[in-house]
Amino acid sequence: MGGAAYCWGDGGYGQLGNGSQNNSLVPVPVVGGLAFTSLSARQLHTCGIAADNKAYCWGWNPDGQLGNGSTSWNGAPGSTTPVRVSGGLFFTSISAGGDHTCAVAPGGAAYCWGAGSRGQLGNGATQLLTVPVPVAGGR
Repeated sequence: MGGAAYCWGDGGYGQLGNGSQNNSLVPVPVVGGLAFTSLSARQLHTCGIAADNKAYCWGWNPDGQLGNGSTSWNGAPGSTTPVRVSGGLFFTSISAGGDHTCAVAPGGAAYCWGAGSRGQLGNGATQLLTVPVPVAGGR
């Protein structure tokens, strides 16, 4: 079970998911007709778990934190609408970090993607990764 998602506040990088880069003082619907069971918002990107356990992210993406296999630069949003996280994985929870994102799959395996320069992906490396990678040790 899930419901429509709403976001508000700073939308300058598309992080409200309503198809624009405008700020909003009141809740605006996230476009795409998806039903979400949970959301996680950071300053410049937002992610959610849909009712079918697929993960979606939207907003700023210079470090691959949307998880869709790409990056974007020069102030352009990665996406102003939800994009599916790559890899065909399913998740039960998700957390948007400052420049990375992590999620937990059914069964408890953890995955992260985005900037890894300070080890924030948990895979023992420090490179940027634009798709989910397993956290070392699985959890």
